[in-house]
Formats: sequence, structure tokens, C-alpha cells
Amino acid sequence: MRVCFSPDVLNDVSSMHWIDLIMGLLRIGEHQWYIQFDGNIRESLWYKRGRKNEDRDFCEFLRKSEQNSFNSSPQSVINVSLVCDGSVSKKPMEAFYFLREPLYVILENAESDGAFVEMVIQKTQKKHSALLVALQDNRLRFSQAGGKNEVLKIVTRHLSQGPRRLFVLIDGDGYYPRRISSESQKISDQCLELGVPCLVTRKREIENYIPERALKSFCLRNNNLEDLFAVFLELKPEQKDYYDMKNGFKSGEVLRDHDEHEDLFNDLSDEAVDVLVRGFGRKVWQAFQESSIKSKDVFNSSRTEIDTIVNQLFRLI
Repeated sequence: MRVCFSPDVLNDVSSMHWIDLIMGLLRIGEHQWYIQFDGNIRESLWYKRGRKNEDRDFCEFLRKSEQNSFNSSPQSVINVSLVCDGSVSKKPMEAFYFLREPLYVILENAESDGAFVEMVIQKTQKKHSALLVALQDNRLRFSQAGGKNEVLKIVTRHLSQGPRRLFVLIDGDGYYPRRISSESQKISDQCLELGVPCLVTRKREIENYIPERALKSFCLRNNNLEDLFAVFLELKPEQKDYYDMKNGFKSGEVLRDHDEHEDLFNDLSDEAVDVLVRGFGRKVWQAFQESSIKSKDVFNSSRTEIDTIVNQLFRLI
């Protein structure tokens, strides 16, 4: 995140200790110092009292911070002030503890969903390398919800432990385009009320974002999946997005006539349905870890959504 100090804090004796602690986080690169007007810094009691002008390393750090402040950035700005609204502005002590905490990404399943987020970060690191560094330094952590019905409980538990940066990522669980489940919508609405960013996947589940190159490699390593992969490749893009990758079609169900899919699969042959019934299995998420994945694979058919996820994480890191 980018951190801006208000003049009232910089000239408040009781805030000096907390400014120094926050400055320690900034100088090791965990966050960025955002300077709107350098005169507020150089003329402040904190700057003069701390003899920061005699510290060559600090002077260079201040100069670079001033330069970087002119560059546009999608990162959120937190304003450290004695008068705050609790969201974008925080008092010095609260701001320090808020910034010191890692970014918690709350997921329905930290194993499978976490593999997806790791893939996205690793394959888009040229855009935001800070995310990969944060992941490696454990400043970006996955928080296991243990299912969708536990997500809000985990959010509430985190918030009860003090100021924290949170990001929620959940499956849309829709059966056809432009539709998410009522439960997913409820979680999204309540996160909004709590001031916690929440992204609901456009596609049915996280597994629907597995790149085809990775899915092919996964199927080659697992017996009896190559024929399923061949049929899957013949599906239309929207059919791929809403096919149940883990469990397939419900056994014995004539999906082409089932209302919940709004005839999304009504053009499939009986032979194709028979193959698609079984799904790729509950371990298909492991395809996210395939070494064959290229950066371009991650963005195929989902560039806008992947960009949104990356930018949201970068805003909060």
C-alpha cells in the first residue's frame, strides 16, 4: 500500500514513535511512502527533531519516495492522521498494526483456490513483481474458510482480531452465463457492508480457470482422462466455463433438458454427455501447478478478470 502522513501527525509529539515504526516498514520495502507535498515533511517537527536530514540513506530514500509519488499507481493510499474515518485514514498506532499485518486472502479451499492464486501471481509477475515477493515473504497469506458457508465467519474472526487487510475470493457457482448463486451474492453483499473487498468468479468454479495446456498435461498423467479431455476441447467457450470440472454432469441426468443450465448444453450428442458425466476428479486443481503453463495461457478468455484479481491484490499488498 502507499502511505501518506498528514501534517497534523508529523507535528504531533505523541505520534513520533509510531511514525518511526511505520517508516521502518517503508524503508524495507513492505509499503511505499506517498508524499503529496515535500514541504510537509521537511518542515515538520518529526523531520527536524529526528535529525533525518543528517542521515544520507534517509535523504536518498526521501528523494526516491518523492519521485515515485509522481507516478500513477493502482495501490490504495492509507492516510495516517489524527483525525480519521477508519477506512482510508487511520491514527498512527492503528495504521502501524494495520500495515504490519500480512494481506490475508480468504478462500473457500486454500489448497485448490490457493494453487490458482499462486499460478496467477507467478505468471503475471512481470506486471506486479511485488506480489510474488510478498507471497514468498509470507506477507500474502491464504486463509482457509473450509467451504463457502464458513467464509463470512472467517472474515468476522479476522476483523475481531484488529485492523487487517483482507481480500475474499469465492466461486460464482453459477450454472450458466451472467448468473451467480444466491449464496455467493449474499457473501459479496455482506463483505461490501463490512468494507472487505470480495471478488466472485465469473465462471462456475476456480477449476474452470485451468489453462487447457495444463489440463492436457494433467490428463496425460492420469489414466482414462484423455478421452474426456478430447470431448471437453470440443465444447464451446461458455460450456467450458460452466461445466463441473470436478464432478461432471450428475449421473443419470439429461443435462440438455435441465432447467438449471438454461439449455447451455442442449447441442451435445448423447455420446458426448456419456463421456462428460464423470468429470476430471477432485484433484484436477493440481493442474494449476503444471510447469507447462505459460503466461499467455493464464489470460486466455479471462484477461479482464485475471487483471482485476491481480490489481485488487496489488492495491492491498
